[in-house]
Amino acid sequence: MNKTEIAEKARELENKAEENPTEVAKELHAMPKPDRQAVADKIKADQNEQKADELPKLEFYDSNNLKKVTDRDPAAGTRAASVEENSYDDASGNKVSRTIQTEDHYSGRTDYDPKTGKYIAEDVTYKDGSRIRVENRGGDRNGATWYDAGGRVVETTVDVNVEKGEKVNRDFGYDQDGKLNRIDGVLGHWERTTDKKGEVVWHNADRNLDWHGDFKVDSKGNLHYDSHKGQDYTFTAEGKSIRV
Repeated sequence: MNKTEIAEKARELENKAEENPTEVAKELHAMPKPDRQAVADKIKADQNEQKADELPKLEFYDSNNLKKVTDRDPAAGTRAASVEENSYDDASGNKVSRTIQTEDHYSGRTDYDPKTGKYIAEDVTYKDGSRIRVENRGGDRNGATWYDAGGRVVETTVDVNVEKGEKVNRDFGYDQDGKLNRIDGVLGHWERTTDKKGEVVWHNADRNLDWHGDFKVDSKGNLHYDSHKGQDYTFTAEGKSIRV
């Protein structure tokens, strides 16, 4: 590239960085090393001259491949000010993460496999402190876990068969002391009670069953049943029953 071509390409990538930073990463990664260095150097020089916060800021590896794009959006109307960052892998040029943080306390992070660029998981935290995590479970299957502001799991849903639209869903409720006291899921509606001896009993209203033991839910939405006398189980968020 000559100087004119370098300047034009640098300006093109600077403009493209706001709407499509991933394309910027791909273009830089595909360039011959001398051209990539020249374009990266021009972008760095332009950024030193234009330091306005509303312009995306590009950061580079020593290889001059794109490392990160930081884009600051000021508040406008009902939209809060935000900062979005997209980060890229040096070796592959693939996106590895996207984060967003707003002035009114909404935040999100999405992670990608640096080798393939495929989506791995996403975490979103809302203004009230509640959050959701969505994970790629393989084969186009996703699993989602919702948490309240106290970090307790309140719902899970996992794809079992995407083509048939089959999912495993569970909802969880808690008492005023924060103890699990309700489960709604594949086996119906369960409520936590106590027997005459004061021991915990879970009653299934749909099947009129009593299980003499206690349920706990872990941070990934798996249920753990601790029997007073019989068999213990783990019921995974994906619907599997495991003897413990």
